[in-house]
Amino acid sequence: MSEESATKCTANGDTCQILKGSGLTVDRWYSTAYQFPADGPKCNIVATFKYNTRHSAGPHVWDVASFRGCATAPPRGYIKWTTSNVGPVVFSRNNHVNVSWTDGFGTTPDAHVHS
Repeated sequence: MSEESATKCTANGDTCQILKGSGLTVDRWYSTAYQFPADGPKCNIVATFKYNTRHSAGPHVWDVASFRGCATAPPRGYIKWTTSNVGPVVFSRNNHVNVSWTDGFGTTPDAHVHS
Protein backbone atom coordinates (compact mmCIF):
# COMPACT_ATOMS: atom_id res chain seq x y z
CA MET A 1 0.00 0.00 0.00
CA SER A 2 1.34 3.39 -0.86
CA GLU A 3 0.89 6.44 1.30
CA GLU A 4 -1.25 9.22 -0.09
CA SER A 5 -1.37 12.83 1.02
CA ALA A 6 -3.67 15.80 0.62
CA THR A 7 -3.26 19.46 1.50
CA LYS A 8 -6.37 21.66 1.50
CA CYS A 9 -5.93 25.41 2.07
CA THR A 10 -8.13 28.48 2.23
CA ALA A 11 -8.14 30.60 -0.94
CA ASN A 12 -5.37 32.89 0.35
CA GLY A 13 -3.28 29.90 1.50
CA ASP A 14 -3.07 31.14 5.09
CA THR A 15 -4.84 28.17 6.70
CA CYS A 16 -4.31 24.54 5.64
CA GLN A 17 -5.01 20.98 6.71
CA ILE A 18 -2.55 18.24 5.81
CA LEU A 19 -3.50 14.56 5.70
CA LYS A 20 -1.25 11.55 5.07
CA GLY A 21 -2.34 7.95 4.99
CA SER A 22 -3.88 5.30 2.80
CA GLY A 23 -7.54 4.66 2.04
CA LEU A 24 -9.71 5.20 5.11
CA THR A 25 -6.67 5.31 7.43
CA VAL A 26 -5.22 8.75 8.12
CA ASP A 27 -1.85 8.36 9.87
CA ARG A 28 -1.10 12.08 10.09
CA TRP A 29 -3.66 14.88 10.23
CA TYR A 30 -2.55 18.34 11.27
CA SER A 31 -3.15 21.97 10.39
CA THR A 32 -1.23 25.21 9.93
CA ALA A 33 -2.23 28.87 10.01
CA TYR A 34 -0.22 32.03 9.33
CA GLN A 35 -0.60 35.20 11.37
CA PHE A 36 0.70 38.51 9.95
CA PRO A 37 1.31 41.89 11.63
CA ALA A 38 -1.88 43.35 10.08
CA ASP A 39 -3.88 40.62 11.88
CA GLY A 40 -3.07 42.25 15.22
CA PRO A 41 -2.83 40.24 18.42
CA LYS A 42 -4.44 36.80 18.58
CA CYS A 43 -5.26 35.17 21.90
CA ASN A 44 -6.14 31.61 22.94
CA ILE A 45 -6.38 30.25 19.40
CA VAL A 46 -8.32 27.02 18.85
CA ALA A 47 -8.24 24.67 15.85
CA THR A 48 -11.13 22.17 15.70
CA PHE A 49 -10.70 18.99 13.62
CA LYS A 50 -14.09 17.93 12.22
CA TYR A 51 -15.38 14.90 10.32
CA ASN A 52 -18.73 14.17 8.65
CA THR A 53 -18.65 17.79 7.46
CA ARG A 54 -21.08 17.06 4.61
CA HIS A 55 -23.32 14.62 6.49
CA SER A 56 -26.96 15.56 7.12
CA ALA A 57 -26.44 14.98 10.87
CA GLY A 58 -23.83 17.74 10.81
CA PRO A 59 -20.13 17.70 11.54
CA HIS A 60 -18.61 15.95 14.54
CA VAL A 61 -15.45 16.95 16.40
CA TRP A 62 -12.51 14.55 16.31
CA ASP A 63 -10.02 16.65 18.28
CA VAL A 64 -9.22 20.21 19.34
CA ALA A 65 -5.82 21.93 19.41
CA SER A 66 -5.37 24.97 21.67
CA PHE A 67 -2.70 27.64 21.78
CA ARG A 68 -2.85 29.49 25.11
CA GLY A 69 -1.85 33.11 25.58
CA CYS A 70 -1.53 35.98 23.13
CA ALA A 71 0.85 36.69 20.26
CA THR A 72 1.39 39.41 17.68
CA ALA A 73 3.39 38.79 14.52
CA PRO A 74 6.61 40.81 14.31
CA PRO A 75 6.86 43.75 11.87
CA ARG A 76 7.69 42.47 8.36
CA GLY A 77 7.29 38.90 9.63
CA TYR A 78 4.72 36.28 10.53
CA ILE A 79 3.92 33.51 12.98
CA LYS A 80 3.22 30.03 11.65
CA TRP A 81 0.91 28.10 13.95
CA THR A 82 1.14 24.31 13.57
CA THR A 83 -1.03 21.84 15.48
CA SER A 84 0.14 18.46 16.65
CA ASN A 85 -0.81 15.37 14.67
CA VAL A 86 -4.29 14.21 15.74
CA GLY A 87 -3.95 10.86 13.92
CA PRO A 88 -4.06 8.02 13.49
CA VAL A 89 -7.71 8.01 12.49
CA VAL A 90 -9.41 5.03 10.87
CA PHE A 91 -12.73 5.90 9.30
CA SER A 92 -15.32 3.17 8.73
CA ARG A 93 -16.61 4.78 5.53
CA ASN A 94 -15.89 7.60 3.09
CA ASN A 95 -15.80 10.93 4.87
CA HIS A 96 -15.21 14.65 4.46
CA VAL A 97 -13.02 16.45 7.00
CA ASN A 98 -11.88 20.00 7.70
CA VAL A 99 -10.22 22.15 10.35
CA SER A 100 -11.86 25.29 11.69
CA TRP A 101 -9.67 27.94 13.37
CA THR A 102 -10.87 30.73 15.65
CA ASP A 103 -9.92 34.42 15.49
CA GLY A 104 -10.43 34.95 11.79
CA PHE A 105 -8.05 32.29 10.51
CA GLY A 106 -10.93 30.53 8.77
CA THR A 107 -11.92 26.98 7.94
CA THR A 108 -10.02 24.80 5.51
CA PRO A 109 -11.81 23.38 2.49
CA ASP A 110 -13.06 19.81 2.95
CA ALA A 111 -10.75 16.91 2.20
CA HIS A 112 -12.37 13.67 1.01
CA VAL A 113 -11.12 10.54 2.78
CA HIS A 114 -12.13 7.48 0.81
CA SER A 115 -11.17 3.90 0.03
